[in-house]
Amino acid sequence: MPKSVGFVILSHQNPAGVLRLIDTLNRLYDFPPIACHHDWRQTSSERPESGKNVSFVSNPVRTGWGRWSVVEATLSALQLLYSKGQPDWFYVLSGTDYPVVPGRDAVSDLEERACDAFIDGFALDAALAGNIPAAQLPLLNHHRTPGNVQIARTRYLTATIRIPILRLSPPSYSTSAQSFPRLGAHTISLPFSSWRSPFGPSFKCYVGSQWFTANARVAHRLLSPTEKDKKLQTYLRGRVVPDECYFQTVILNDKQFKTTGETYRYLNWRSGGAHPEWISADQVPEIISSGAHFARKLEADSASLDILDKELGIRADQRSF
Repeated sequence: MPKSVGFVILSHQNPAGVLRLIDTLNRLYDFPPIACHHDWRQTSSERPESGKNVSFVSNPVRTGWGRWSVVEATLSALQLLYSKGQPDWFYVLSGTDYPVVPGRDAVSDLEERACDAFIDGFALDAALAGNIPAAQLPLLNHHRTPGNVQIARTRYLTATIRIPILRLSPPSYSTSAQSFPRLGAHTISLPFSSWRSPFGPSFKCYVGSQWFTANARVAHRLLSPTEKDKKLQTYLRGRVVPDECYFQTVILNDKQFKTTGETYRYLNWRSGGAHPEWISADQVPEIISSGAHFARKLEADSASLDILDKELGIRADQRSF
């Protein structure tokens, strides 16, 4: 391939599915550098041996839906990836993502667009004023509905009060495998802006999908935070769903980067809610024709994976596990 590509994988469940994803990436991208942050506290399996090109974050943080730990996990895996090599590009994937096209086709798309980052995001202040831009990937318009724009305002802009509570069971939106009951917090939004907000005319709040692709220049920028970035980190530690704000805000405020909202991802968010739907086998033709590089979310035992393997020319008897 003319350019090298690496992968950051964030996962907390189903190590077998993560290993299948890694095995497929090895076949399609000729054993690329892969850094995986897996929250082993949420699985019972031991850490696997997965190849010299694959590294696992040695001290993973306990991750949880909508928590700063997701951003922290992404940055730690990105740091690990670039400490092992210098790939020209990197993808941020979940453990339920899966390739849709051969690696050479994906890299060709990245090169042809000549962008630094393929990331979905929009300025929240403009959206609140009624100027809500359409997503370049229509399935990501989920983030731009008027209701979700108001939710984003509550998440990132308004002052809040957090009240400690005892959670007897996980919230309906959570996929965490943490044990219950446990101590949690109920957040109350106040009808005015937070006095701690780091946002302003020269550092706008951007919101969008957390799954993005970027080049090495962006990676090094993320791994060398500015004072504004550090203030943003401190602020977002106490907010909900910071992973849909932090990377978007840092990258899209930096005018040295050329960006596009085309993320080359397929997902099904047609029913709304806090998570996209699981992909079924009958959606595979739509996935193949979408032009996406990766699809999510696919269960480890999904028939969709076998169909995608066939499309990619991978036979079951070629698997290494």
